[in-house]
Amino acid sequence: MTIQYLQEQADRAERLARGVLDTLTCEALMKYARECRERANATAPFATAPLIGPELSPVICSDMSARPSAFA
Repeated sequence: MTIQYLQEQADRAERLARGVLDTLTCEALMKYARECRERANATAPFATAPLIGPELSPVICSDMSARPSAFA
């Protein structure tokens, strides 16, 4: 796997996490994104700084089902 592929996977997982309604799925996607970033940074051992930084807009995984529905 290339660093670019891992970056794309991390970005994709974060985008999906923003649209997910349940906490467990959101947390799993964010965990996968972190793992992709860590693996990409480990792939480049001679880099002085991490090649891929943490996500710019952190996703907050909250249980959307606990919120009142606008249609209730």
